[in-house]
Amino acid sequence: MIERHLAMAQQPAAQPPRPPRTPAPVTQAANVVRRDSVAARISQSVQGLPPAVRQGIHEVRVEVRHRAPHEMYGTDGYSVTSNEFLSSVLAPAIAQHRMSPVQAAVLVYCCGKQKEGILKTTHQKIADHLKVERANVTRALGELEGWGMLERGRGKITVNPTLVFRGNGDRQQQVLFDLRADAAPGGFPLMAPPPPRRSTGRGEEAAG
Repeated sequence: MIERHLAMAQQPAAQPPRPPRTPAPVTQAANVVRRDSVAARISQSVQGLPPAVRQGIHEVRVEVRHRAPHEMYGTDGYSVTSNEFLSSVLAPAIAQHRMSPVQAAVLVYCCGKQKEGILKTTHQKIADHLKVERANVTRALGELEGWGMLERGRGKITVNPTLVFRGNGDRQQQVLFDLRADAAPGGFPLMAPPPPRRSTGRGEEAAG
């Protein structure tokens, strides 16, 4: 009898039942997918734990919270942009005249208008928007393509998704996978920034 009482005393006290919680209504399908995805990853992690640890887990909760949206200029939304590209590639290329004003303008225009890396347009539409000659746009696109910043297609332009991308990470990975599957070795979407300009020996610089 004494041993029985000692065994009962060593057992942890039972926790009082928690009151039921009313789940918040889910109004967007994206929230359901996100919640299920997180729950699946947690479940996989728990299954990988040792049995002794796994048995000690009584409850796992997943809570979805909305973050405040970014406030950006205009109504076209925003894209994810590589800070390294802006600060270490684009800015020096413009400042050192390795990229002409038209080339920079065409690139920035394409980056701002792309959706999931794709911009459906023509050389003439870009020229009309920038108020420059169509031939200048065509030459600029050719140079930008040679640097791996974009790729021209029939009626569309693909902006390098590693530089700027308007869309979620899953979609970006799918776009990159498709591009790399079709690319030649060392081809797009690999980037080769414009080379430094070489001096002419007269205090001026010429395009390399």
